Amino acid sequence: MCSVRDILENHNTPGRHEEIVELVRRYFDLILVHGDPDVVPFETTFPLAHRLQDKLCYTGYVRAQVGAPGAGNVGRDEVIVSVGGAAFGEHVLAAAIEAQALSVLRERTWRILVGHNLPQDRFARLRAQAGGNLIVERSRKDFASLLRNCALSVSQAGYNTMLEVLEAGAPAVVIPYSDEREKEQAIRARMLRDCGLVELIDNEKLTPRCLAQAVDRVWHRPRTARPTIRMNGASTSASLIAGNA
Repeated sequence: MCSVRDILENHNTPGRHEEIVELVRRYFDLILVHGDPDVVPFETTFPLAHRLQDKLCYTGYVRAQVGAPGAGNVGRDEVIVSVGGAAFGEHVLAAAIEAQALSVLRERTWRILVGHNLPQDRFARLRAQAGGNLIVERSRKDFASLLRNCALSVSQAGYNTMLEVLEAGAPAVVIPYSDEREKEQAIRARMLRDCGLVELIDNEKLTPRCLAQAVDRVWHRPRTARPTIRMNGASTSASLIAGNA
């Protein structure tokens, strides 16, 4: 068996997709796709998926198991801004710090969570702007609790972060990381936007003002029933593996 996420890396090498199909058909019984076809069909990033249809099995998304909620009202009614552990999300954090004063949520606490991979000197520059109802701190282990309690989430669109945001049911603005080769987050964010689950800002168009406007749109948007997304990928995968062992 082979286990893959919802979105594959782009392969521009001529014949690479055909080679993958040949290898899968020769050596694999099942391809466990850790996603939901109603959100991101596998053919979105693998155009020859139809040639593997008998081997593809969508498990639902695989999310990390989180513990009990954190103490009390941690994060209650805050705007939680996060970029995971990566250092390349610093521009999102900087934009959010400036966006606070421009948003209708300016009186709320904005908690800026800085990934541990950002060098200490750059973290210190961000933290120097903290004060009042602006908190700048390193990423926390109780992130899931913060999301469950928050008024709104601002983040990039990595696999794990998006699952935590969706699991918490937090209203969300996402700024997916993207460049010429890395399109995974942008594709995922676009698909989630099309499902009505997030507000999307293109990475290259991010400014403090457009972020504040996106936050305001999400905040004023009527709360409606959210589409159901399959999130039982771990248990489904275990059952499939056990049943085919």
